Amino acid sequence: MFSKSAADPEITGRERYRTVRPQCSGLKVTKPELDPASFRALIACFGANGSIPEIMTLISDASDQTIRQTVDLLNATFLADESVRADSR
Repeated sequence: MFSKSAADPEITGRERYRTVRPQCSGLKVTKPELDPASFRALIACFGANGSIPEIMTLISDASDQTIRQTVDLLNATFLADESVRADSR
């Protein structure tokens, strides 16, 4: 854990106990702002296990303009406020 090399020799080569779903790989959530494409990708990731089929249908059927309105509201009220983001973790 506190070795001098970049890779920890205790865990190098171990099998992963959990795989990343294909829908969740490549998500671009490095900045506190979403656009319609990243919002759709995030919802696809959350719904990859089949837990939110109604929301998946709603998002897939919505136009980019409708998604943009939702994303703008989310960006302005939640993601733009650093204290709110910190409290949500």
